Amino acid sequence: MHHRSTRAIAIAAVAAFAAGCAEPCEFEARCDGNVLETCFLHPDQFFGDPVSRNACEAPNPFCVEPVADMVAFCAAEPTAECTEADPETCDGALALRCREGFVRATNCATFGPDCIVNDDDDAVCAQDPIVACDPATHERRCIGDNVERCRDGRIALEICETITPQHACSVDGFAACRIQ
Repeated sequence: MHHRSTRAIAIAAVAAFAAGCAEPCEFEARCDGNVLETCFLHPDQFFGDPVSRNACEAPNPFCVEPVADMVAFCAAEPTAECTEADPETCDGALALRCREGFVRATNCATFGPDCIVNDDDDAVCAQDPIVACDPATHERRCIGDNVERCRDGRIALEICETITPQHACSVDGFAACRIQ
């Protein structure tokens, strides 16, 4: 009798475990109005909601889907208005870049530095005046949720949230933007 009750409890526990398992998403990122939904279900994630929901806010208040239910992100404008060939620009402390036909803005002032256009015509968040560095000896480091690195011989800040809102700087051997 004791053996059967232990077995029944084990079967009930397995059934409860299976009922709590998260289902894989059928999308990578999508929009629900101006809310960005991103799926983070990995093979090792079994419980909880695999979808992260983040409201799109200034300077990128519009959720856009260049390809429906595949890749969505927050953008500065609700309609496609640029091409990858368009030059990157600065508007004050905002670095403006084209991503999949949509203008995406990074507020450099949030992270301390300024927006500058470098010699390669890239709008980057960097210190102005430009602080020189040697890529061979400069050690990356986290500045808040972002990575300070040496790019093109000058100190620049890689803004991790431009990858996805869930990316931030962490040190795992070296400082880099990783999903948190």
